Amino acid sequence: MRFSLEKKIIFIVAAFALVSLLIIFTIIWPTIIRIKELDRETYELRVYLEKRYERSLNQRSTLRRLDEIKLAVQGFPDHIFNAGEELRLITTLEGIAAKNKVAQRITGSNVDKITNQSLKISLTITGDYTRVLSYLTDIENLDYFLTVQQLQLSASIDPVSHAETTSMNLDVSMYVVN
Repeated sequence: MRFSLEKKIIFIVAAFALVSLLIIFTIIWPTIIRIKELDRETYELRVYLEKRYERSLNQRSTLRRLDEIKLAVQGFPDHIFNAGEELRLITTLEGIAAKNKVAQRITGSNVDKITNQSLKISLTITGDYTRVLSYLTDIENLDYFLTVQQLQLSASIDPVSHAETTSMNLDVSMYVVN
């Protein structure tokens, strides 16, 4: 069988196309898929390594700050109220009231029965406005960590002497160590 030149050329082109398609689908296409897969895996690895690097930087900075934190915390026991010092606290409050020439009255407290490691005191302070504010400033400057729960100021005029007085209701709480 002899093929004409035209059929030979068509056969060669078809064979070449078939071999080309075979190479494309057996070698090139799987290689492209594998390259895309490697690209995705590389991206995920880079993101993972960046997160690890950021965590290591945060850990290093935290370790560096640890000494600073330890130094700061060493002073805390001096500012925390210890159980058994209730009389000293009340005496200190009365001393501040006497120093500022204001009348102080403890209207409520749990000094006798401290619950949840929290001491709560309600005070009513009466006197001249500037002296009441001085009293408040002195309370703020105490060595204890105080949390003001409520602060209420009100002014009144004495009907007899016509003098203006200021009354302050102050509720504070503090952490107690047993």
